[in-house]
Amino acid sequence: MAMKKTALIIDTDLVDQVRQLLGTKTTTETINEALREIIRMHGRAAGLERLRRRQGLDLDPETMRGAWRHKRDDTGGDDGAVPRRQERIGEVAPR
Repeated sequence: MAMKKTALIIDTDLVDQVRQLLGTKTTTETINEALREIIRMHGRAAGLERLRRRQGLDLDPETMRGAWRHKRDDTGGDDGAVPRRQERIGEVAPR
């Protein structure tokens, strides 16, 4: 890791806010962690964009048809099988 000492004119209130958010102790640690977080955010955004465009995913119709064809136990018993019925968010499960 290359390091360089430099002088900056920086908004100390902004640094303090970021320090609290990141849980860092020093200004140097805060700035370095903030820069790392920007890099991570960019990577996550690029990954989400690839998913949105389905780049690199084998999602042809035949593959997707077979993805949910596994027969499973409806009881959810002790055999470890997952019930076939998939609950939707906010849906009340039957009793």
